[in-house]
Amino acid sequence: MHLSEVISKELERFSKNYKSKKILDYGSGDQRYKKFFIEKNTYYSLDVKKSGHPKIKKNTFIIDASIKKKSKIKNSFFDIIVCTEVLEHVIHLDFTIKEMKRVLKKNGLIFVTTPFVWPEHEIPYDFRRFTSYGIKKLFLENNFKILKIKKLVSQDNALLGIFESQLNRLLNILYNKRIYNKLTLIFLRIYFKFLKTFLKFFLKLFIKKHLLNNFYLGNLIIVKKII
Repeated sequence: MHLSEVISKELERFSKNYKSKKILDYGSGDQRYKKFFIEKNTYYSLDVKKSGHPKIKKNTFIIDASIKKKSKIKNSFFDIIVCTEVLEHVIHLDFTIKEMKRVLKKNGLIFVTTPFVWPEHEIPYDFRRFTSYGIKKLFLENNFKILKIKKLVSQDNALLGIFESQLNRLLNILYNKRIYNKLTLIFLRIYFKFLKTFLKFFLKLFIKKHLLNNFYLGNLIIVKKII
């Protein structure tokens, strides 16, 4: 399963526990997760003036990511902050964490995902990767309580996920640059699907899963503001 699908399922599961809450989608991009919160909660979105994301929608709050300046959001305003695949793009990381903490109510939650093994994206605004230890340390240093931490898409599924993602990216580049016509690309997709099936069979047959224990695509962490 693709990393984005796993994140979506995790967030959908998380969202079912909450209603009548003020939700901030921090770095909302195309607002793909709005649907999980909009019916039972009050949804707000925040993004930057300029980013490498191609589909930024109109947002409740706009910030200038290049400077350390507090947003216009009141202190302790939100019950929950959702921050998916954002922190790797943040210029001023420590300031951003403190700003999220400022606008979050006491005992409020932050749902965070970050990539670990993943190609550069939203170029040139891609600055870092987090290990599970690194993302945990970041929030502990800012006095959050860790409620959950989980590695997303691990072992052979991680290898298959990278393989599929890179091939799809390559095919999209070839199509957009009109190097191949649509029919040729359909044939290539079928061919690559066959290669993926072969790779999946090879990994299951010849590679012991424990050899890939520390290979995974992303992190999920849920933290609580305690002070």
